[in-house]
Amino acid sequence: MSWSWVPEFFTQILKGLGVTLLIFGVSVILGSVLALGLAFVQMGGNWVLKLLTRWFCLALRSTPLLLQLFYSRRVLH
Repeated sequence: MSWSWVPEFFTQILKGLGVTLLIFGVSVILGSVLALGLAFVQMGGNWVLKLLTRWFCLALRSTPLLLQLFYSRRVLH
């Protein structure tokens, strides 16, 4: 395999790495906030909120990630 193309595209690779790390960082922060919020509601909220958060978690865990990505893309666009 030839690696001669790397110097030509090195700056684009670094930009892509920066975007990837930014998306990773934002998703970790937002996912942690969402997870902690759902956990606190399940631990001490009223029964309606507990039921809704349990349903939400069950729905997310029982569907494939690829299906969730397709659905979220459809909803957002």
